[in-house]
Formats: sequence, C-alpha cells, structure tokens
Amino acid sequence: MTAEEIEDTRMVTASELFNTYTFVETSPFKVFMTKKFPIFLTHLTFSLNFLLILFKSVVAIDNLQDPTNTTIIVCSEELYQALQVTALHYLDVPRLLIRNHLVLRTISYPTNPTIPNQIGPIPPETPNVPSTSKITKPKKYRFDRPSESSTSFYETTPHLKMSIALHTLLSSLPHFPATKEYFTYREIERYVCEYLSAQSLELCVAGNPYVLSLKNHPLRTVMRCDHIHRTQLKRLIDQHLLKCSLQ
Repeated sequence: MTAEEIEDTRMVTASELFNTYTFVETSPFKVFMTKKFPIFLTHLTFSLNFLLILFKSVVAIDNLQDPTNTTIIVCSEELYQALQVTALHYLDVPRLLIRNHLVLRTISYPTNPTIPNQIGPIPPETPNVPSTSKITKPKKYRFDRPSESSTSFYETTPHLKMSIALHTLLSSLPHFPATKEYFTYREIERYVCEYLSAQSLELCVAGNPYVLSLKNHPLRTVMRCDHIHRTQLKRLIDQHLLKCSLQ
C-alpha cells in the first residue's frame, strides 16, 4: 500500500456506506473475512457499512485495539497478511477497503431535488490489489503540520511553555534553543514535526507511515501511548503546553 492510499483519510459518504460491493476476487482480505464469517461464501454482495460492522467485531473479538489508544488497530499476523499494514487508524479502514479490496456493483444517490434517486448496476472495476510481498518501512518520511483542519486552544497564545518531558525530548534536535523558555504554538509544532521526521525510520510502522509505534522509544513516555496517528499529534502536543502571561 502506498502513502497516497493511506493519506486519503476523507470520511466516506452515506452513499459510499450503503452502495453495494463485492470483493476483488484475489483480495487477501476476502480470504480473511470469509474465514471469520463464512456468510461471505453465500452473500456475494454487501454494503460497506455491513462489512465495517463485521470487521469491527473481529477487532473486538481478537482484541486488536491498542489499549493505550483505542482508535488504533494493531494488526495480528493474519490481519497483516490481509491488509499489508501492521497498524492503522479506524478512519483509515473504509478508504483502504474501497481502494484495494472492493468492487463497486451498484450505486445509490441520496435524495436531492436536483439529483434523482438512482440505483442500478455499474461496470465492474478492479482496484489495485496490494501485493502479498513483504512491505518494509519507508526510508524516511517528512512530517508537516499535524492537522490543518483542526485548531488548538493554544494557537492564539503568543507565550507557551512546554512540559519538562517534551522540552527535554526536543532538546536532542541540533537547532533546538534549549535555553529558550517561551515558544509560540507554531514553533512547538515545527520542532515536534522536525523531531518526528528525523525519527521516522524508527517510528513509522510497516506499510503505514502515518501511524507511529512508540514502544521502546523515549517518545512513549512523553505521549503516554504505544501508537499514535498523525491526526492525533495536535491533541497530544496540547497535553504538554502551559499558557503563560508575561505581564
């Protein structure tokens, strides 16, 4: 799976959830789900919503949630062979399935005065099925701003202090002003992203450069979780900031 495929984290629409799909014939995820639920041997078409409900039950039964960050799925060896990632965020799953493992059979448009309801077959399309060969970690990945769409409570505050833990961690950067006491939010974001970029070879999980594995890494003590997704960085940074007044 490519970085571009993981990067498409847009929420699926209601239409996409209730469109009718079949598995790509050679999809390893089809083998995985058929083993878990033989119902797929007789039900050739299904909605994405139905598939996600069953997949969520697999995650719960097999205890695949990271207990320190329950939005992250830590794949078993069996699930890794099906999806070719070692860990992913729940929001990564729908797009990943649509791109690599499902063929759209019928499409349903929501009720709209300008768009008539339409339900009918469409020409089958065969997505690019992920290779079953071993996926290695990327050589290096650059982290930019954690999230452009969300706003932190601290962003408008000109004077912020970091926790001792975060300040000590970032002090390992060659150009970090270790004696500086107050920072803007943008400065802190920049230093955190610079640190993550430098550590990406060690932190990024196989097949998914947007999930970081923090086990046995100094960042684990700071972030207090075993895995984080790039969309969660802003919230985790906020836990280490103190708003200050210089008046």
